[in-house]
Amino acid sequence: MDLRKCIAGVVEPVLVRGKYVGIGVGVLQDGRKATFGFGRKSAGSKAPPDDDSLFEIGSITKVFTATLLACLKNEGLVSYEDPIRKHLPDGVKVASRNGKVIRLHHLATHTSGLPRLPDNLVLRDEENPYADYRVEDLEKFMAKAKLGHDPGEAYEYSNVGGGLLGHLLALRTGLSFGQALASRICAPLELNDTRVDLTDPQKGRLLAGHSPDGRKVPYWDIPTLAGAGALRSSVNDQLRFLEANLGNAPEPLFSALSETHQARAQAGGGMKIGLGWHISPMGTPDKSVLHWHNGGTGGFSSFAGFIKERRLGVVVLGNSAEQVDGLAHSILIRLAGR
Repeated sequence: MDLRKCIAGVVEPVLVRGKYVGIGVGVLQDGRKATFGFGRKSAGSKAPPDDDSLFEIGSITKVFTATLLACLKNEGLVSYEDPIRKHLPDGVKVASRNGKVIRLHHLATHTSGLPRLPDNLVLRDEENPYADYRVEDLEKFMAKAKLGHDPGEAYEYSNVGGGLLGHLLALRTGLSFGQALASRICAPLELNDTRVDLTDPQKGRLLAGHSPDGRKVPYWDIPTLAGAGALRSSVNDQLRFLEANLGNAPEPLFSALSETHQARAQAGGGMKIGLGWHISPMGTPDKSVLHWHNGGTGGFSSFAGFIKERRLGVVVLGNSAEQVDGLAHSILIRLAGR
C-alpha cells in the first residue's frame, strides 16, 4: 500500500466532514521518515500545513519535562527520590499526606496525589487560562494543596504536577524552563523549532489555532506551569524526537531517554506510566507496546507515539482543538499491520 494513500485514507474523510482545519502527519518506519500535510494552514488559507509549520503541542511538553528530569538525574543534579521541598526556595511549604511527601518521580508519573489543576487558578481570560498564573500563586497552592491520595499510591493525571516539575528543574539549573530544555535536549537533537519562546521568523511559521467549530482563537501563554504544556514544535522536530527515542541520539542523552521508557506505575485499563510516557499494549501477537502522549490547547491538538518492537513512530499535529488521538491510533494500526 502506498504510504500517502494509507494515511490519506484516515485523514481526508474527517477533513471532508469539517472536524479539522489542518493536520500535519509524520511517520518514522525502519529508519525512514515521511511527512504529509492535509487541510489548510488557517480557515482563510488554501495551503496545507508543511513539515516546518509550527503548532502548539500542549501536553506532549510533559515528555520533554520528564526527559529533562532524567538528564539532570544522570548529571547528578537531582535524584528521582528527592522530595520536591529540596528544590524549592527556603520558606516555601509543601503539602503532604499521612506523613508521605511528594518526590520528583511522582510528578513525572502523575502519582503525586495533586489534582489536575490548582484550585487557585483564576480564569481571567478563558481563552488564555494560564497566562496570569504566577510563581507566587503556585507556591501558595503547594502549601495548602489537598492530595487525593498518598504520594506514589495511584495514578491521577495532573497538569499542575507537570508544571511544578518543570519549575523545579528550571530552578535547579538556574535557567528558564525553555532554556534548560534547549541546552540539554533540543540542541543535541537539533530540534531547532521546539521552543517555548519563538523567534520572529518562527512566529511567522506558527499556524493559527482554531476552536472545534473553526473559530480562530488566541495562543496559550504558560509562564509558570510551562513544563505542563508550553512548547511549540513542528512535525519535523517531533519525528526527530521519536527517532532519538528509538536509538538515534548521542550519549548521555540516549541513556536519559531510555530511562523515561521504563514503566513505573499502573495507570488503569492495562496502561502503565513511565517518566512522562504512557505505555499501552497494542494487542498484537508480538506483544508490542505503544509509548505515547497527546496534547491539546485552546486551538491545537497533538499526538506522538512510538512502538519499539516495530521501529515505528507517528506524529499527528492539528491546528484546531479537535483531538487527533483517533487519527493517530488508526494510522498506527494500519502501519503496524502492514
